Amino acid sequence: MIRQALRFIVVIALLLQLGCQTSQSANSETRKEPRLGNETKGVAAESVKLLPVDEGSQDSSFVAFRNRLLTAVKTHDVAFVLSSLDQNIVNGSDAEHGLREFKNQWQLDLGEERLWETLATILGMGGSFRVSEGHKEFCAPYVTSKWPTVVSQLPQGADPLDYQVIIDRDVALKAEPNSNAPTAATLTYDVVRVVPAPPKSGNSSSWMKIATLAGQEGFVSDKYIRSATDYHACFKRVGRKWLMTELAALE
Repeated sequence: MIRQALRFIVVIALLLQLGCQTSQSANSETRKEPRLGNETKGVAAESVKLLPVDEGSQDSSFVAFRNRLLTAVKTHDVAFVLSSLDQNIVNGSDAEHGLREFKNQWQLDLGEERLWETLATILGMGGSFRVSEGHKEFCAPYVTSKWPTVVSQLPQGADPLDYQVIIDRDVALKAEPNSNAPTAATLTYDVVRVVPAPPKSGNSSSWMKIATLAGQEGFVSDKYIRSATDYHACFKRVGRKWLMTELAALE
């Protein structure tokens, strides 16, 4: 119990460090449906949604940098990526900071594909700006950078680590973990609870069992759901240059 509590505290603290102003942005980035019972703090609505947002277009210098980084990702341009890293880049909550750990973790000298796949996903999912230690900073994807706007809307006593976000429109909620099963409902950018389920045979490994906040259970394809603790990246502007300050998962 102590270990679980400490893990919860560390992850939530790291999420809050992303600098989201929950009280100011909850109305614009999340949409709340009619609540169940009294509207009291910590009582979840029937549906809480985390809508996609991409504030990157608000800064032309960041747009240019992100486009160049996306090109580097597509062409596996290691030199450009390394030149874009902050000297003290955060590589994880328990990992050492800095360039050496970054290189070791992503094994670029061995031709690993993980870095390119991870960055392509992150950069394609939008994000939001904040100011950190006097520097303008952009964090992505939006699921992580905007997650603090969701936490206060979860059921009272809920562990935020049990919840993830549907990242597309009209995602089928299946009665069984296969594409041929009946569709029980469709979900659009909903916040849902992940339900532990024993492994099953067949292609069930690509499906996750979830429950909506209204209590309906089913299975969704894992390509349409994402956790706020999955890999995220942050970038800060120093002078005229943007640098990657963090590429880490919060688990």
